[in-house]
Amino acid sequence: MDDNEDNEHPHGTPTAGTGDTGVDNNSPSPSPPPASRRVPSPDEIQDWGKKFVINYSPWLVDDSVFSMKLKPGIGDKHGTRFVKKKKKFLVENLIQGQLRDLLEVIPEEYQWLRKDKDFQKHFIYGMQSMRQAWSKRLRSQGTEKIFGALADEMDSSEERFGEYADLIGYDPALAAKGAPYSALRAPILHTRELSDKTFKKEDVFTRKELKTTWIGLLRGAPAAKQFRMQNRSTKVSPKVYQSIFHIRYTMRAHPAVAAVLTCWALSADIELTRTGDRTEIDWLERFHEYLSVIHRGVESKCAYTRKMFREWDAEVFNTDHSPYGGDGPVDDSEAVEEHDEAMAQYDEPEDDAENNAQPAPDDENDFEDEDP
Repeated sequence: MDDNEDNEHPHGTPTAGTGDTGVDNNSPSPSPPPASRRVPSPDEIQDWGKKFVINYSPWLVDDSVFSMKLKPGIGDKHGTRFVKKKKKFLVENLIQGQLRDLLEVIPEEYQWLRKDKDFQKHFIYGMQSMRQAWSKRLRSQGTEKIFGALADEMDSSEERFGEYADLIGYDPALAAKGAPYSALRAPILHTRELSDKTFKKEDVFTRKELKTTWIGLLRGAPAAKQFRMQNRSTKVSPKVYQSIFHIRYTMRAHPAVAAVLTCWALSADIELTRTGDRTEIDWLERFHEYLSVIHRGVESKCAYTRKMFREWDAEVFNTDHSPYGGDGPVDDSEAVEEHDEAMAQYDEPEDDAENNAQPAPDDENDFEDEDP
């Protein structure tokens, strides 16, 4: 490949976010723990950072999220998390939403450590290493297996722009206004004709390429190739991210993460950074646009959102139990009950890897890659 894939060295010390976020930067670090209180290892903390990238967001809105206090009624649902002013999401509300996500990832017994600078450094390092591993998989290590024929025009920034700019939302009419890419009017999001740039919520996140990318990110490029060519799942190795982090169904953020990573891989950008180095796309803003659509659909119990989750769970995870999609025909009156029943499937203790394994592929060379 022609591109310099990622110059962000994973062992570099992360820099703190900036901005007026209401955090007291002069507050003392947490007191040393009692002798009886265990402190997690750097590897454990880094794994939480990786898990956050997979299940919640590729980037933090601001590093200050670690030090924020929860504010009741802000960021706890769609109407208070994805609030816009002058067409931009309000940062405070996004931070409150991400803080709730962080508290889902960090075990309760260690949440007292989140204001500690070393804890933050290791968590952010985990996030960075996850993004770096994914960017290499999409742009060099697994490009052909994940993208198939699309990979023929992915060698350089110029090729990707020429072939795929329209696919990810480029609109010359918007270029005159200084923002040439539309997050929602991107054909790659829909199963309709690629020339159709209209946004239709009933068809969003349904395109097969998004699911293929997600399988490639969770289980490795060989698994993505098999899904792309044969529409079937492979045996899930205990050494891939899906197994390491016990991911067994489609969470709210998964289609949004897959969509952003697919768009980035096809874009003219060279490195996976929050703001595109060539396109100037704010990828985190785009992610929030996608996540907002999903949250709204889930909280409104929309039939098309439930259908989308059922399809993702069936095709990506080979399961009929879809926490956000339900298990039967779409009927909004049954949505809450079906969600609770489906979620119960994942509240049970983990089975061993052998019992959870899906049917093995015919070709042993199609077994998933190992993830670090």
